[in-house]
Amino acid sequence: MLSNGLLFLVSDQGIATCLRCDDGETCWRKRLGGEFYASPVALGDYVYFCDMAGRTTVIDASDAFQEVATNELGEPAFASIALADDGLYIRGETRLVRVDYDGAEPATSVASAE
Repeated sequence: MLSNGLLFLVSDQGIATCLRCDDGETCWRKRLGGEFYASPVALGDYVYFCDMAGRTTVIDASDAFQEVATNELGEPAFASIALADDGLYIRGETRLVRVDYDGAEPATSVASAE
């Protein structure tokens, strides 16, 4: 996932990596924990990583690792987060949730999408 001239990746084993696009140098590598099938997504100044247990880790989209928030969906999640209508949509095992994004801070409330 590309944001601010940086490439953000996560391995199946939960190792997140940030690379500079201009020279390919590794900025940081950090174990997030958990197992991942979903790709990270960016919205505003943040990158969202959702693991198979349904935990979303939010970091600053920068060349220095800074965890901003961690949110629990409460059920397994295998699909990548979708972005639409100023929000994030997370498909869990039994429900779809929308997390509003206000442009300033990562959202921390979760409401079921109808």
